[in-house]
Amino acid sequence: MKESKIASVVLVVFFLFPCSTLFSQQSNSTAIPLESLKSPDWEHREVAYEKIRDNTKALQRSDVRNVLVDLLDLENQVIHRTLNDSNGGVGVSGKYGEGYSEYILQLVGTVGKVMDWHDPHQVCVLSDCLRARHGACGQDRRKRGSSSRPVPPENG
Repeated sequence: MKESKIASVVLVVFFLFPCSTLFSQQSNSTAIPLESLKSPDWEHREVAYEKIRDNTKALQRSDVRNVLVDLLDLENQVIHRTLNDSNGGVGVSGKYGEGYSEYILQLVGTVGKVMDWHDPHQVCVLSDCLRARHGACGQDRRKRGSSSRPVPPENG
């Protein structure tokens, strides 16, 4: 009788272990790679972004939305740095390839859908990608002599 109980426990463990392993692998595959969005390699950032882009549950989280705005801000800096380093001669498509530009367009679309339109910082980050190089946000930054992300100018 004792052997049959041990055999039953062994059978249960034998069948449950693969199930628990499969479940843990599934939950890891849906993990949100927020740290990867800060990678110095744009291709790693793109892969992490693609894992989040179509995850509607993740996009509902405020931390994810904020990190996506930060990611767009980082990419804006890459774009500006690339243009500045080449004196406007080489854009990001020339330096990183068309894939980078396509990634940025998708990121802009996602951020535009999930951002807080009442947050001036987020609006300015988005507009930095969409506006002409010398728009209001850029003028504000130059006046302050700061490399930090600007806020929209006051009315009046």
